[in-house]
Amino acid sequence: MKLDGYETLIKNISIDLMHYLIQQGADRELAEDVIQDVFVKILEMDIILPPNDIRPYMYRMARNQYFDRYRHQARFKKNSCNYI
Repeated sequence: MKLDGYETLIKNISIDLMHYLIQQGADRELAEDVIQDVFVKILEMDIILPPNDIRPYMYRMARNQYFDRYRHQARFKKNSCNYI
């Protein structure tokens, strides 16, 4: 597979991921941050995943990263309420 085609595939999946994260409750800014991080990580990998494997891998990465950020924000809000 040509690298240009690989980047196009990743870009198209990223658009789908954006909609998925927003449907899961992420605001647009958070979804964009998560997608950007996933996009960069995929491009920095030493291996090129086959087209059949890239979509589930990106969804798993995005979902995990979204949950991590959600937990971090919840923990931050909980801790900041103790100081008021």
